[in-house]
Amino acid sequence: MPYSAPNSFTEFRDWIRSGGAEPARSNLYSVFVGLPRCVRAAGFSEFRTWTEYVNFAADDVTVPSRQITTAQVKDFGMQRNYATGQVNSPITISFLVTKDLLMRQVFELWLNSAAGDQENRTSFYDQYTTNIIIQKWELGSNVVYKDHKDPRIQQRLNRCTGAWQLIGAFPTNISVMQLNNESTSLMKMDIEFSYERYRFDQVLENLGWANMPDKYIDLFTQAGISLGVLNDIGIGGDYGQNEVNDYGI
Repeated sequence: MPYSAPNSFTEFRDWIRSGGAEPARSNLYSVFVGLPRCVRAAGFSEFRTWTEYVNFAADDVTVPSRQITTAQVKDFGMQRNYATGQVNSPITISFLVTKDLLMRQVFELWLNSAAGDQENRTSFYDQYTTNIIIQKWELGSNVVYKDHKDPRIQQRLNRCTGAWQLIGAFPTNISVMQLNNESTSLMKMDIEFSYERYRFDQVLENLGWANMPDKYIDLFTQAGISLGVLNDIGIGGDYGQNEVNDYGI
């Protein structure tokens, strides 16, 4: 096993340059919150509009934590702890408030459908729960989009390096929104979510991209199809999806 000098700047630099060991950035992420059945039943079913608002307006996201609960036992001698279960803390997503107040309207509808204040009953659990996906992205993957009509047009794509999936999630609190006559500032709305459990997964194929050769994709390459950028090439010149901005893992 090769010896690694503990204070070697050269080895530290090479370690960071490996790609997977480069420090992650906190401002590259995407958020998806599914529309629950109760909201759709109440009349709001604009999936694309909802997806865009959630992803673009999510200004601050708290990823979930995981904690093991313990109990104590003492047979003889020193006391020791043992694991008894898990507890997941709620997460909070801070949204920028848009002028149409659409996000506020949908979350108000969601909470009132789950547990309305007009009567002493609640909806069925599977009617107001949904799944939340938080993806972590990083700059500079080894995948480069090249326009087949003009090879000079190239764009290096970002890649997803990990994802949190929250199962059985629903909002439990809508924060206050402060209005005042002071200097103008952006309005924000904090939503606290509860959930059953969550799973975190790395996207392992991305972690070593610094040592991998560039892979060029365009409308005609099989690489674009296998990576999910393009649909299968059809008959009659139908080359499927060509919006590189929709690319993701």
